Amino acid sequence: PPLILISPLGIRKEIISESGAVAPLALDVLKFGSNAAEIAAEHQIGIPVIFGVWLSAMMFMASIVVVSNIRMHRQLRGGCLITSDIPELSTTACPPHLQIFSLVSIRTSLLIGLLRPRLYLPDDWSKWTSEQRRSILAHELAHYYNRDLWVLGVQTLALIVFPLNPFIWLLNRKLSHIREIRCDE
Repeated sequence: PPLILISPLGIRKEIISESGAVAPLALDVLKFGSNAAEIAAEHQIGIPVIFGVWLSAMMFMASIVVVSNIRMHRQLRGGCLITSDIPELSTTACPPHLQIFSLVSIRTSLLIGLLRPRLYLPDDWSKWTSEQRRSILAHELAHYYNRDLWVLGVQTLALIVFPLNPFIWLLNRKLSHIREIRCDE
């Protein structure tokens, strides 16, 4: 019996007879308004174009992440290490290796660093009420204990690898919102 070869795209088909002769199979059924050569050419050109668009978007997104991180680290470079005791930390379980800094150029507290986590507080943190300090420190430490920085890293990696997928952007936004709500509880 003759052997029929079908390409992965289902475009190029041949019949190999028992004698080994190769004969093209009629493609009239698969034309859909154009000939098979055009369909094959579209697939051969389309895949590299799609890959190029994806690669360009991925490189663009990666450069945005890198530049943003460089800017943030430059901004945080001038922070002053808080060496005085913060009474509100005695009531919360603060990890001993967590360094806390005060910085003029930020307006809200933030926790950064996967391997060496650091907590940055605005310069006016000492003017906050005891209750404000306790709730803000508890919120930031909840981020630390929930390993939210690692989750954020995975989210950022997903945005870099799949920058053109709107589902990833929606999921990123939803996860960020849920993470903040969870730490406020």
